[in-house]
Amino acid sequence: MKLRSHRDTTGSPGCGSPAAPGQRSVSPAIGILLMVGITVVLAAAVAPFVFGAVQESESPPNAQISFAYDEGAESVVTDSFARTKAAAGADGLVVINVESVPDGMDADQLFLQTSNGTRPWLHGHTQYSFGDTVRTGGSLTRWAERGEEIRVIWESEGSDSSYTIGLFTVPDVDDVTLGGPPTPTDDCSWVKSQLSNSSGTFTGDLTIDDRVVECDLVPPTFKIDNLKIENDGAVIGEIDVFNDINVIDGATYNGDVKMNHTGSGGDVDLTEGSEINGDVIAAGNVDIDDETTVDGDVLADGDVSIDNGGTVFGIVDAEGDDVVVDSNTLIEEGIVTTGNVDLTSDVTVGDKIEADGNIDVSGGSTVEGDIQSTSSGKIDVKDGTVLGAVATQGDVDVVSSEIQGHVYKDNGSFDCDSSTINGQNCGSYTPQNYDDY
Repeated sequence: MKLRSHRDTTGSPGCGSPAAPGQRSVSPAIGILLMVGITVVLAAAVAPFVFGAVQESESPPNAQISFAYDEGAESVVTDSFARTKAAAGADGLVVINVESVPDGMDADQLFLQTSNGTRPWLHGHTQYSFGDTVRTGGSLTRWAERGEEIRVIWESEGSDSSYTIGLFTVPDVDDVTLGGPPTPTDDCSWVKSQLSNSSGTFTGDLTIDDRVVECDLVPPTFKIDNLKIENDGAVIGEIDVFNDINVIDGATYNGDVKMNHTGSGGDVDLTEGSEINGDVIAAGNVDIDDETTVDGDVLADGDVSIDNGGTVFGIVDAEGDDVVVDSNTLIEEGIVTTGNVDLTSDVTVGDKIEADGNIDVSGGSTVEGDIQSTSSGKIDVKDGTVLGAVATQGDVDVVSSEIQGHVYKDNGSFDCDSSTINGQNCGSYTPQNYDDY
């Protein structure tokens, strides 16, 4: 089985190239401190059509905005909106920094949009007054809840145009990940007692129920057919089994979860708020559900399904099949697949999507990088946001959406309705040639 991971990628990123490799966005931490940084750089020159007439519009600023999230911040600290942690009902403090803005930005044109509504930047920043300029080094703080989406919005003066120049989703991570591995109750001796001994190799099915086992469950010592971890059970160590893996309200630490024996056809199912502190590698399908968190990559030869608040802090790479993501989920470092990609109902993908097949983005979902079908797959963006470009040799359909880059297409059809692309409305926009991507 050949699997592609962001840690194996080489070369420099360019137009149409996958994002450069990097470390995981979140890793297990000791205590209750979680720091996450995401930088979004957006720049565009636009001349939107408003009410059927051409109006001159300012170009959005060439701004670099970063976000840091800290669950260890003192609860008595007041944010820029004069709220304490308790008053905000929050989980952690988000710090918004203006890392770079060469020409500055008018403070009265900036707004902060959250799940609680939109507020002017000025209302949360006593160091600025109306007419002041926000320059490199400017900052803002806000207490926020896990899973909350925060946008920095810039509005063009004298027109109805507005642009997202910074976007951050607060990670949805349970305390078990933040606290590190629990105290072991058992070791490899207990595992051996549960399996059959065949010439020094321990074989069979294994269930870890409400136990914390510190042991590397890998060949040649262990040849486990099916593994189940449930009811606050946990494994501290590497896992490599031959068939199915089921983690139900369980956790793993200090190692990857593997079911990568080609031909076994087993699946990996992770449900009920489980915590996987490592990569998930499977020769079959992977199903992540019910607010389960994977602090690493998901690499599969089969389908990958992520639903109901599931979170993957690495890349999702489905070598031969589809990726289906639904219901308030987060994939931090992008998606790569030779199949199709379907995002519905408030999904956030923090980097590029690259697929050989069709790509659907809908239901308020956001992609913070490019979307590319490397063959002739159809790309549908309906009630979605793409902070990069859209590229395919097939059809493109954009409805009630915002695409901040260009659309690059070849022979396929192009349909656009009630949307903006590269700052222009549907009637005034012309797609670019796919070869220019």
